Amino acid sequence: LMEKSIVYTTSRDGSLRSWNVDSGKLAFGMLKCQDVIVVKNLKTGRKAIPTCMDISSRFVAMGTECGSLQIYAHPFQSKLRPQQSTIVPADDDGDISPIVSVVFSADGTKLACRTKTRVLVYNLEKRLSMSSIPIMICLNVGDTGDAFDSTPTMAFSPNGKALCIGVTEEVKKESTVEHHNRIDMYVIPKEGSSEDQRRKPPKFTRSLLGQHGPIVGLLWQLKLNQILVATSKSFQLWFSVDHSHKGVLLSTSCQRRAKRKMEDDLQEMYQARAPPPGSTARYEEIVAPNALPMFGGDSRQKRKQRKMEQQEEENKRKIPQQPGKNVYNTPNTIFAQMVVDNQTMDQKVIAGKDPREALAKYSEGKSYIGDAYKDNKERILAERTVEEEEDEMKNK
Repeated sequence: LMEKSIVYTTSRDGSLRSWNVDSGKLAFGMLKCQDVIVVKNLKTGRKAIPTCMDISSRFVAMGTECGSLQIYAHPFQSKLRPQQSTIVPADDDGDISPIVSVVFSADGTKLACRTKTRVLVYNLEKRLSMSSIPIMICLNVGDTGDAFDSTPTMAFSPNGKALCIGVTEEVKKESTVEHHNRIDMYVIPKEGSSEDQRRKPPKFTRSLLGQHGPIVGLLWQLKLNQILVATSKSFQLWFSVDHSHKGVLLSTSCQRRAKRKMEDDLQEMYQARAPPPGSTARYEEIVAPNALPMFGGDSRQKRKQRKMEQQEEENKRKIPQQPGKNVYNTPNTIFAQMVVDNQTMDQKVIAGKDPREALAKYSEGKSYIGDAYKDNKERILAERTVEEEEDEMKNK
């Protein structure tokens, strides 16, 4: 499998190089490449110039100016020739166009390559060879612009069953050139389909309104299932309203659904194990102040309502407690209450009294420390203080 520390580069000198940025060797303080492969023309054997490259979990795919598609396994098994290779079919004029960009599907079972005139899709579940036939051919893909720009303007869907292609058509009007941009969505046919199935028109087309310049990049985000289209002046984000009503598209893959089902089952288990009402359990809402609404936070209206409720509770706490009801509300309790008040009058009425006088009543005629000093003899240690002695000395 591909390692995070391995970096691949291609150059116009006809080489494919791999670099280990973590444990690579150094020469005079500069990183040395780990492997070097000379890219050759599949027909003549001469050095060919690579134009684009894409990487999957197991393979490195590369397109050349001679129209050859070469795939190397990682790690490199042979540096003399690619493990899988083919040459794109010739155009209607009989010429073989150079490959502008290549891109793998998410699972690595399909590979799309774009030339100046069309887009070809190959099935990598079978070994790619010179006799391989593309499973889909997309025509009318517009102008590719700069031939040396290898940024892919096409992308597979997360499940690999559809292909989105960014199309730019140049329209010349007097002394100006206008770019009309659109994205075409193709459904990839199965292996062994007829010629008409392989050359079917796009399933649907969406135009990019406004003056944006040519399309220079296209990316299909796998987890969010969103399409990002970048032009020379701006970019646009496309999503499906069937899965998102508020503009943010969540994942629609099978793994996400399975995870959501597991979360629902977990919530049901928590509710089944919850203590009955009236117990000591506390049902309080977990408040995450830094959580965004898209991650489960409440709306602004709910937050405002919760803040008002908390303010009302604070105001209620500051209000003094109301006095209790009068105990003499019925004639039946008057006599009993008067008897109780007379018995506890001395204990209840304490306002205005000195507590030292109450303690003196209990300590009158009693001595708690007298026994400790009864055998001591009284002895005068000094008849005068130090100050009095000093004054006497001064007067003399």
